[in-house]
Amino acid sequence: MANIDKVAKLTEVKKLEEEKNMLYFCDICAGPGGFTEFIYYKYKTEGAKGWGITLKGKDDFRLDKFNPDSPHDNFEICYGEDGTGDITKNSNIKKFGEVIDAGTNGRGVALLTADGGFSVQGNENEQEHITKQLILCQCITAMYVLRKGIYI
Repeated sequence: MANIDKVAKLTEVKKLEEEKNMLYFCDICAGPGGFTEFIYYKYKTEGAKGWGITLKGKDDFRLDKFNPDSPHDNFEICYGEDGTGDITKNSNIKKFGEVIDAGTNGRGVALLTADGGFSVQGNENEQEHITKQLILCQCITAMYVLRKGIYI
């Protein structure tokens, strides 16, 4: 993430946020939260507000393991309508969108990261078929929560 950000300048506040110098972002299917940790490290002085959804349990966000230089006290985890964090369920996508909509006053987020995946060991030749639903649901979620008019 740091390399991509350095080259593409994805997290430049002036490009993403015009008011309050605050970056609104979300992290989907991304436990334990490395992307989130990086964004908070990058914005420790400017400020960032984030939301995340990921499977509850062993692959959950591990905010307690974040670098102390990554202040994340305003990161909100949402596990969707059913409390599982399963992004392949429409009701969970909708609930996550509602939480972000409320938190951004209807504006949406300016930056989205996603890292959903699972092991396809033994089925490597079928990985696209096996993961297509998860990838599609991450794309649908992105369209649901991203701010309109963001061009980088």
